[in-house]
Amino acid sequence: MYNKILWNVGLEIREENGLGELGIAIAPKALLMNPWEVPRIDCETLARILLRNVLAHHRYIAAVEITFFVARSPVLLSILQDKYSVRKLTISAVTCCETKVFEALGKLANPTDQNYADEGEKYFCFSVRLPLFVIPKEQGSITLTSLDVADLEFCTGCARQLIDILLQNNTISDLTVGSCVSTYDCVDVLHGFVLYLQKHRSPLKKLTVRTPEVSKRALETLVKAIAPRTTLEELVVDIDIYDVEEKALFAEVIARNRNLLTPLTVSSLHLENSEILCRTFEILISSNHVTSLRVCVQDCFVHKIQAAMAAYIMEARTLKDLEVHSYVNEPELEDQQHDPDAGKLLVNALAFNLSLTRITVRELPLSENNFEVLANGFANSQNLSELSIAVLSRDSYNSFLQTLVSGIESNYRLLRVGLPICKGRNTELAVIRNITRRNASLVTRAARFVMGDHDPFNARAVELVSGHERVLSIFQENAVVDAREAATMFNCALGLRCLTGLDDYMRLAGVVKRRVQCIGGRDSSVQLDELSYECWIHIRKFLKCGRCFGS
Repeated sequence: MYNKILWNVGLEIREENGLGELGIAIAPKALLMNPWEVPRIDCETLARILLRNVLAHHRYIAAVEITFFVARSPVLLSILQDKYSVRKLTISAVTCCETKVFEALGKLANPTDQNYADEGEKYFCFSVRLPLFVIPKEQGSITLTSLDVADLEFCTGCARQLIDILLQNNTISDLTVGSCVSTYDCVDVLHGFVLYLQKHRSPLKKLTVRTPEVSKRALETLVKAIAPRTTLEELVVDIDIYDVEEKALFAEVIARNRNLLTPLTVSSLHLENSEILCRTFEILISSNHVTSLRVCVQDCFVHKIQAAMAAYIMEARTLKDLEVHSYVNEPELEDQQHDPDAGKLLVNALAFNLSLTRITVRELPLSENNFEVLANGFANSQNLSELSIAVLSRDSYNSFLQTLVSGIESNYRLLRVGLPICKGRNTELAVIRNITRRNASLVTRAARFVMGDHDPFNARAVELVSGHERVLSIFQENAVVDAREAATMFNCALGLRCLTGLDDYMRLAGVVKRRVQCIGGRDSSVQLDELSYECWIHIRKFLKCGRCFGS
């Protein structure tokens, strides 16, 4: 009920990664109730009223995502500073430099994650520069672990201040930076960042460098500084590199720690020859360390490229995250949308891949039938948890939406679905949104059960999302165990007596209050309560307590 109100102002309450924690977030535009209508009350005023009341009265808001015009509210800033439950803060659409806002937000009682970002999705691989700001220094009990400043423009003085703060910081494990550390004229800033990377016993585990503006000298310096950091668990390099020599610079980093190269971008802007694109996908088949792939193809998405990409996707066993962005001209779009065989191989590869957990598809020139195949495959996927798709044709979008809605009810994996806004399709979008919210709740409850909270409400969820990647990752983060240990402990939880015993199961499912007692029949047949434990366990394999009697 609250989200139906909040959607009208572009906000929503959603469950966060933590156990039983909630967050206030900017809702994806595709999920707004009536995105083409103007709210009856001023959007800014209503947003501030809602935020003020929820933040002031709800005890377990752990994350807040707001736009900059909302963050400027003195009342909201005061509430945020006193809100000890808030540990993650994201400010989107930063439009002006107001130091007092950032200084106030820097005094948050207990934040572990701060992001200052541009609003909206980036359809292209070019970063968007935003105005300047002064980053707040650590205050009191602040334990900042994640910082993303890649999309902010820094003056030289602010960049130096950022480097000084990083050099003094001993808590940040996830850092994302942009051109502020690789500008052409600020040698001392780059040198300072190198010193930061060379810090002894640094907690840094993940480093992301994202910028279209980098000189060859700066690139060489960064590579030499990053290469010795074998303690890095993840390195993401999102830089537009055109020169062959510059591309070769990263060979040293890869040679030192090959596991770092997990995200990869393949773009026709840089690989203009279709033969090279096809050859790239052939090589990727043997690259079993790549877990994330982003493909951008402009005006040359021909059959052989689609076939090469499809062959790779079908063979990719370690690939978890896939983005496919296609930018085609009008004649090519019309031809392929009316060709029933256009993209058939690629569609089958996307729909029936067994390893993908996140898929983003933008403007693929496919026929209406192929979009139905995609929707059916996504709805029945046993691994896919995040889906974002943009369809150019209205008819294709309608077919995709109808097929997805018809099969999504029994899907317990999808946690987030991003779709284009479409007038007249609120009912279908609301169904999809409710399913993803249900699944997010199941994941959180299952993780709590595995960690020892055996409340019946949590127990009913654990089987429905058994093996869900997000459940295991939540458990890993909170129990401080690796992936294998998390999977083992999850399987042990599934074998607990409260889930397997006859009386325990029937109580959990809401069938009985205490124990099962069957009234004897006229014949001598074995009753349910007379079954051996082994026989009952065999029957139990075909039952899901979360599906019994609508529980």
